[in-house]
Amino acid sequence: MIQQSLHTLDELKLFIANKVTHFSIPIDEREVVCEYVLRVMPCKRIVMKGQWQSKPAVAKLFFSHFAKRHVDREAAGARALRQAGIFVPKVLYEGPTQIEGVWVVIFEWIDAIIDLDAVWQGHDEAALKKILQPLQLIFAKQHQAGIYHVDLHPNNFVIAANGVYIVDVADAKRAWVFRKALSRRKSIANLVLLYAQLPIRHHAIIADLFKQYCELRQWPFDQRLQNKMQIYLFRARRQRMQNMIKRCFRNCKGIVAHHDFHARWAYREADNSESLQAFLKNPDAYLMQGSIVKGGHTCTVAKIKLKEQSVIVKRYNIKNVWHGLTKGLFISRAARSWQNANVLDLLGIPTAKPIAYYEKRWLGFFRREAYFLCAYQSGELLLSYFRSSSESLGKVLVAKRWIEILKCFAEARIAHRDLKATNFILSVGQQPIVIDLDAMRFYAKKNAFLAAYNGDLNRWMQNWKFGTFEYELFVHLINDLMKERGFDRGC
Repeated sequence: MIQQSLHTLDELKLFIANKVTHFSIPIDEREVVCEYVLRVMPCKRIVMKGQWQSKPAVAKLFFSHFAKRHVDREAAGARALRQAGIFVPKVLYEGPTQIEGVWVVIFEWIDAIIDLDAVWQGHDEAALKKILQPLQLIFAKQHQAGIYHVDLHPNNFVIAANGVYIVDVADAKRAWVFRKALSRRKSIANLVLLYAQLPIRHHAIIADLFKQYCELRQWPFDQRLQNKMQIYLFRARRQRMQNMIKRCFRNCKGIVAHHDFHARWAYREADNSESLQAFLKNPDAYLMQGSIVKGGHTCTVAKIKLKEQSVIVKRYNIKNVWHGLTKGLFISRAARSWQNANVLDLLGIPTAKPIAYYEKRWLGFFRREAYFLCAYQSGELLLSYFRSSSESLGKVLVAKRWIEILKCFAEARIAHRDLKATNFILSVGQQPIVIDLDAMRFYAKKNAFLAAYNGDLNRWMQNWKFGTFEYELFVHLINDLMKERGFDRGC
């Protein structure tokens, strides 16, 4: 394929905006060739996979006012980590390009032998622990050398044939100039940034991982240190949740948002299509053409098609003028469903994939009808399954999977606040999936959370007749859950 050589910053921005990825950037008498773009930060940075002197490479292009400073940070981070005995890709070139205002750092390409993200998001805890052990060794080396990483996520690491590489080196910082090792407080606060990235269903393995880290640092592993780690972990996880709540309403990586005098909306960039754009222009037309699942004064639910994908639309209605005035200034139930679904997805708790939300506005301030779109989830309602199935072993398996979701809720201090069996769908793989998220809340204070959590459990037990198999099964599982968590069971 013919590569077009770019010579101005405007040309580069135009190519990226049009998603044209085959181009080259001249550097002295050489050039770096782009094969595909890995990441774009508008007006700041482009990360691309390509060729440098006929060898596979990764190039980070910087073009903000602080481009040279960013290049220096990349190079300094790589040197610091290499001095600490940590594998980092070799820097092949650092400096300006022949495009004015554009600087570049070129790293060697590292071939991965394991798809880290697939293992990270998967359900095999043994495979996950096997991968996390060498990552912990890297952290122990970093912290012992007085280095910490301020932006941790699985994409920062590549597992190659000869070891684990850190590929995002710019965020490696030295804590103190004259101090060799990080303090315990600083080490734990940095380590839990990695633990907080794990799907919350894997929370049980974190204690073993932390014990291994303590052994690497030659620290005594005691209850006081564990408690400190758990406090830092809760804060780090809650910060991620709060960041997601902010991100899902503004333009950022993966999210497209829009606010004007007449409407507000946001959608996941990966789900963008002509049909979605048509829906945003006239949502009621799509709703009426779809199959109505539920009708009502406060909420209308329909199944529609967007780009050959089945989608559920929930329209939250305004019943009358007084209802519009009293509710219009508050966050809509559609916006709450959108933010809550994104947070559950972030935590790895099974829910229908969020696609978009849309709010009509009156005079720019008053909210009118609001719409929430999520992927259609095939399966049957959990209540229908328990009422129709006669297989006791199958019911026990499904109930245990449901209780795992409740454990995740407890770990993140989430209360559903409408815990009916009709608000769970049982997928084809017998996995309960949480739906109807507009009442869900997150709690910082433990006492407030426990009150809401007990309310959830009491509401759940109202689904089952006293003395039935289902009633006794859930009483047993919930009592075990409360003992395990050390919670008091409310009436």
